[in-house]
Amino acid sequence: MLGLTGAVIGRAVGATVGRVIDQRLLGGGARPVETGRIDRLRLQTAGEGTAIPRVWGQMRVPGHVIWASPVTEISRTHDAGGKGSGPKVSEISYRLSLAIGLCEGPILSVGRVWADGEEIDPADLNMRAYTGGESQLPDPAIAAHEGEAAPAYRGIAYVVLEDLALERWGNRVPQLSFEVTRGIRGAESLAENVEAVALIPGTGEYALATEEVSIDLGLGETRILNRNTPMGGTDFAVSLRTLGQELPKVGSVSLVVSWFGDDLRVNRCAVRPKVEQKLNDGQEMPWRAGGIDRDAAEEIVRKDGRSIYGGTPADGSVMQAIRAIRAAGKAAVFYPFILMEQMAGNGRPDPWTGAADQPVMPWRGRITSSVAAGRTGSPDGTAAAAAEVAAFFGAAAVSDFHVADGEVRYTGPAEWSYRRFILHYAHLCALAGGIDAFLIGSEMIGLTQIRGAGGSYPAVAALRRLAAEVRGILGPAARIGYAADWSEYFGHHPGGDEAVFHLDPLWGDANIDFVGIDNYMPLSDWRDGEAHLDAHWGDVHNVEYLRANVCGGEGYDWYYRSEQDRDAQIRTPITDGHGEPWIWRYKDLKGWWSNWHHDRNADGVAAAKPTEWVPGSKPIWFTEFGCAALDKATNQPNKFLDAMSSESMLPFYSDGRRDDAIQAAYVEAVTSYWDDPANNPPMDAGGRMVDLARAHVWCWDARPYPASPARGDIWSDGPAWERGHWLNGRASALPLGDVVADVCRNSGVVAFDVSGLHGVVRGYAVAGAESGRAALQPLMLAHGFDAVEREGLLRFVMRDGRLDETVPAGELAVVEDATGFEISRAPAAELVGRLRLSHVEAGADYGTRTAEAALPDGERITVSDSDLPMVLTRSEGQATAARWLAEAKVAQETARFALPPSRAHLGPGDVVFVADGPAAGARWRIDRVERAGAAIVDAVRVEPGVYRAPAHADEAPRGKAHVPAGPVWPMLLDLPLMRGTEAPHAPWVAATGTPWPGAVRAWVSVDEESGYEPNVILPTRSVMGVTLTPLPAARPGVMDRGAPLRVRVKGGNLRSVTPNALLAGGNLLAIGDGTAGNWELFQFAEATLVAPGEWDIRGRLRGQAGTDAMMPAVWPAGSVVVLIDGSVRQVDLPADIRGQLRHWRIGPASKSPDDPSYRHRAHVVSCDGLRPLSPCHLRVTGREVSWIRRTRIGGDGWDAPEVPLGETAERYEVTVVQGSAVLHRVETTVPRWTVPDAVWSNAVAGNSFAIAVAQLSDVYGPGPSARRIIHVGTDHPALRAAAVAARAGPEARDRQRGADAAGRAGQPGPAKHQRADSAGDRDRRPVLGRAVRRAGRLGRQCRPHRHPVEWGLGVCQSAARAAGLCPRPGRNGFVDGLSMGFGGDHPGCPGRGSERRGDRGRGGHRGRHCVLERGLHSREYAGNRGDGAGNPADHRDADQLEHRDQRGGDAIWRGTGGREELVVAGPVEHADGLLCRDQPAAVRDGWIVRERTGRAGDPLAGAAASKRRVMALWTGRGYGPSFDLRRTDLCQPDRTGASHGRTERSDVDRGAAAARDIVGQHPRRSGGGGAGRASAGGADPCGAVASQDVSLRAGVSVFAEARLRRDE
Repeated sequence: MLGLTGAVIGRAVGATVGRVIDQRLLGGGARPVETGRIDRLRLQTAGEGTAIPRVWGQMRVPGHVIWASPVTEISRTHDAGGKGSGPKVSEISYRLSLAIGLCEGPILSVGRVWADGEEIDPADLNMRAYTGGESQLPDPAIAAHEGEAAPAYRGIAYVVLEDLALERWGNRVPQLSFEVTRGIRGAESLAENVEAVALIPGTGEYALATEEVSIDLGLGETRILNRNTPMGGTDFAVSLRTLGQELPKVGSVSLVVSWFGDDLRVNRCAVRPKVEQKLNDGQEMPWRAGGIDRDAAEEIVRKDGRSIYGGTPADGSVMQAIRAIRAAGKAAVFYPFILMEQMAGNGRPDPWTGAADQPVMPWRGRITSSVAAGRTGSPDGTAAAAAEVAAFFGAAAVSDFHVADGEVRYTGPAEWSYRRFILHYAHLCALAGGIDAFLIGSEMIGLTQIRGAGGSYPAVAALRRLAAEVRGILGPAARIGYAADWSEYFGHHPGGDEAVFHLDPLWGDANIDFVGIDNYMPLSDWRDGEAHLDAHWGDVHNVEYLRANVCGGEGYDWYYRSEQDRDAQIRTPITDGHGEPWIWRYKDLKGWWSNWHHDRNADGVAAAKPTEWVPGSKPIWFTEFGCAALDKATNQPNKFLDAMSSESMLPFYSDGRRDDAIQAAYVEAVTSYWDDPANNPPMDAGGRMVDLARAHVWCWDARPYPASPARGDIWSDGPAWERGHWLNGRASALPLGDVVADVCRNSGVVAFDVSGLHGVVRGYAVAGAESGRAALQPLMLAHGFDAVEREGLLRFVMRDGRLDETVPAGELAVVEDATGFEISRAPAAELVGRLRLSHVEAGADYGTRTAEAALPDGERITVSDSDLPMVLTRSEGQATAARWLAEAKVAQETARFALPPSRAHLGPGDVVFVADGPAAGARWRIDRVERAGAAIVDAVRVEPGVYRAPAHADEAPRGKAHVPAGPVWPMLLDLPLMRGTEAPHAPWVAATGTPWPGAVRAWVSVDEESGYEPNVILPTRSVMGVTLTPLPAARPGVMDRGAPLRVRVKGGNLRSVTPNALLAGGNLLAIGDGTAGNWELFQFAEATLVAPGEWDIRGRLRGQAGTDAMMPAVWPAGSVVVLIDGSVRQVDLPADIRGQLRHWRIGPASKSPDDPSYRHRAHVVSCDGLRPLSPCHLRVTGREVSWIRRTRIGGDGWDAPEVPLGETAERYEVTVVQGSAVLHRVETTVPRWTVPDAVWSNAVAGNSFAIAVAQLSDVYGPGPSARRIIHVGTDHPALRAAAVAARAGPEARDRQRGADAAGRAGQPGPAKHQRADSAGDRDRRPVLGRAVRRAGRLGRQCRPHRHPVEWGLGVCQSAARAAGLCPRPGRNGFVDGLSMGFGGDHPGCPGRGSERRGDRGRGGHRGRHCVLERGLHSREYAGNRGDGAGNPADHRDADQLEHRDQRGGDAIWRGTGGREELVVAGPVEHADGLLCRDQPAAVRDGWIVRERTGRAGDPLAGAAASKRRVMALWTGRGYGPSFDLRRTDLCQPDRTGASHGRTERSDVDRGAAAARDIVGQHPRRSGGGGAGRASAGGADPCGAVASQDVSLRAGVSVFAEARLRRDE
């Protein structure tokens, strides 16, 4: 099979790519063959005739398509950009079922999966794996298509992907590759030998949870704490699943859960649960353990900013882990564990040495009395020692615990004691549904050996009490035990001949079911070299050698008296004068287990009465055993490397190299020894002494490989994995000998011997067509072994340079072809001086890695490139390349000589040493032998050091960080129609998340628990966030230039837009409280980044699309904002959905709706797209009520005289309400209504009442209403204040105004300020006129129409006139019942015109007091603004301008060329906030009207400071581009009175032109409802609106004081 003819294969070492290494290196007994290359691309193939690959260990393979179903096309049609009348888009996707052959079976499992190079969850593929057994049946999907002819593909491992959705990969089949684990039946591997494991780490707050636990970082950003691999599921779930795949024989899992101790002195040691941090708690599972929550817990000690341990697992996660272990068909053993967390400089005296500080992170077995036994002052042997032990155990009782709301709660003494620790978890295990076995402690040798008075052992007695109490909690079905250290279980030997079986009272207790031993007994005493006492065994990996020491060697046959004896290997036999050596032999389990125990006193005298132990009564469980993957770890299996712990150290005589093979050999030696019935006696009750089903190998990690150890950013113990006790990442490896044997058997060779091989094969694949020799060659190359044939047996031996025989030169034979010892040396030109070796890298993604080695003088020497289709670590690859070159260098020298017949036993592969002559001092490996009388030998020079592994080089674990897509932040929004093309009945859905899962799907159901169907897919995430500052209400339709709104968003960035883009509907933002139906839409022009993810939004157009009705007085900080762009989609629901409840699950599209990453939302669909808009311009004149209709459909056009009707019919609901009582409700079909006399009389008889008008929809019902408040009598606060002011008289009012102004200025008011205020006080009038039209494409409101404000009834005429509320028109231009004065006389209102102080003449500019408002702050300006003759003030005189600024900044008035401009410097946020308390005699450029908050002392605003009033605002040309009206309609003021002054036509036209420039388009004509055309008279001065054929005069535009709100 290997192509051998004659004697041997010397060495089969070859190269597959590039130059072949010289034959001299390979040896004369073999010829290199071409072997397979590494499949770097891993391309999936299809077709017939392809060889079936063979795999050993764990490899990533691409597979071969062996069956495929017809492609299924799925088409889904929806509306582009919305629903309704928009274009239809069809999305086509494809489904395909296919079977992919992987390799020759049977295999153990298919693990990780890659699609197009990206690792994915196998569940995403709807994948089923078949192991390739000879009895496997056809897959159901294949059978459904093929019927009875469906193949079973027996003997082939394959996977079936059923209905694979291809849209994720662009509607094509991705390139798939699979991690395959294949073992060898009967191999000496971990997979075959391990039947139980200890599951660590015992820490990690949610490391044991089977459900995802996340913390919310805000705005859709979540971090899943316990999912760090794409393999699907939580870390624990993946690890448990992998355990079942790679170690299929495991039937018992010991679940380690840790609390933390803080002192080695037993009386001062508190044992408590701790957390890693206290800032964030798990959303799905708030941390709770030991009866406390996160806030009450202490934090674990930190070093360099990181916790030295993970936190105590949350109780909820522990229960989930117990249930999951049971559900996996395995027995669960609860293992409470104490971790010590002392750090350097802890200041706690060491009870063992008396040092000032205790060791760093010591072993729990070092907990002892306050002063250890044997030291001066120790309480050992006294009642004080018992008291110290009692303090450690504490007084917590079973009755102190109870279960409530699925939690174990504690109400006992305020102590953190050992009893509280154990009893808490006993109750927790019971709450979890029970436990198979429960340990009440482990490895507390220092504690259990503390002696009290009279030679008692108080800790043992306390453990017995605990065992009884745990039995009462868990019941008779649970098995209870204690895990003793291997140096503790068999007794206490204080010194001399004294031997006390101190744990026998515990072992013999009726509540203890087994003897637990943490078995780390040494199995070797190995040293480097060939001269030590055990060297005859050949190698420390020799399983026979290790097996002989399971019950032999150190601890059984002999011991070392001192470290000096150990170094010198002076071994002292273990004997006993009483014929019971088993008393002293810790390895003699059979002797200890099968005999009665009699304590011996200090004189060695045995007690007459035996201890409580009954021979053979209880089985022995190895609650822990194993050894580290470390050089010579079998010398001390309990040693480990941990950079932080004082317990960290190498085993005896170890050089610190990583050695995975020794770990597998140790497990094989222990399990095979105790599996032999001759070594493991039976029990009378059944079973055997050592229960191998309960031999728990330390350890399997709950954190899945390779995420642990690769993710050093999450877990700090990653570097310890490489040479630690972990089975993860090693369990799939196979012993080298078993792989070679399998190759031989598959090739038909039965006579072979692989006992001389050691090492592990992590993963190896051949294409399937190679010969046995080709399959063996890469193995021989990588591991360095020879195949030799001796007496018909093919033996495989490691190449190590060990000497087999010394031959004196004088004994060499002399023949014709070999007259002596002939040495030849190959020329340097034939030597390979640089080597590049490519291999598959272990761990990570099985990428190809190249190791390069070069000889010191190899710059100009031949280069060789080689491939090994084998999984190696980086250090192994580097060591192999270096060994190749070193061996080739040494092999330059070859020899030829003859051996006499007396040396005929020497053959190929043997290493000889010629004692003298030209070859003296060198070793020669025989490669070829020709036997013809004397044996003519061809040999090559070897050096043992070439085969010795180099010193350990730390390998930082490698791997990609997997950030799982957690729950997204979904938001359902019932929005009105925005463009009119949307489906009016369908809500919208938005979602964002960090990280984004690629696409999000919404599933809908009428039932919360089941019946979910796919709905809409969100391919991109939305920009969503919250407000950081409040947003007060503002006028819709004009630019809100108030304080910037600061928002924090995620999912993308905001941007500023141009005015045209804004008017075209850009930058639309929804703001709401997070409920589906409470959203305001507004646009913004400017977005400024102020911090990462934080933006300031300015230039807002509020209340768009009729959502002014949803605008509250203020949107508080924390309100939700959603950018309405293409990422927000409408859901697909029927048109009759309104009012129905639907349940939604929204999450990653690649997951099913029952995945934990989905979020549930319940929503009653309100169909706000069908909601009619509220009417506007609600006017009450006497009992006549009129309004203007708005439309939700098609209201953007300006050409038609009226906006379209958005409903089936024009209908309105008019309601008269007083308080909460509805006085009258009526429907009307026209936009006007007359209040019936009876209703009016009833309403005015009470206090204020309101008239509300809502538009009606046949489908939706009433929309939000416009409401007008009618004040009766002096109910209006402004009228009440005005009446008080009228009674006080003008002088008092003037003095008060001056004092108020002076107080605001912070100084006494000067005379001119008092005159200005007193003159302006009685002239303050609200200016009324045309309403501003909604701005932007979203502004479908109404045609412009004049709009009255509220006015009083029944107030005395003098008070009304004093307040400027004259109920009839006059020369001064009051409109719709309210006066607007411009400085002239008013016959109906006293105290006007020339009667004022400070009036400088008719038509002149009087003194004024102007306030530039910004939010709740203001800028105040006062000064003389005219001379009464129509001339503007000269502001060059500083005395004429008084400036007071409450918040900084600057502003001045300046006059140029008869024009006045406002020049503002500093942070002025909205120039339209300039409020003038009286009006100029002549109107310049234009007016606008806005609301402001009234101030105390303002008769018009009234005493109520929060009452909002309509005031006139100056819009001077100095505003420039900062002012934006957006489609504002301007109307003429009254110009009939001479006191107004005459405004020249040119000035008016210039003002209109400036307004048009600002607005961006010409104002349109009125939509009716009482509006007239421009006239020369003043009967209705604002009733005329400039149309296209009428020149636009200097205008006034107003907003009514109307509050639109939803009608309840």
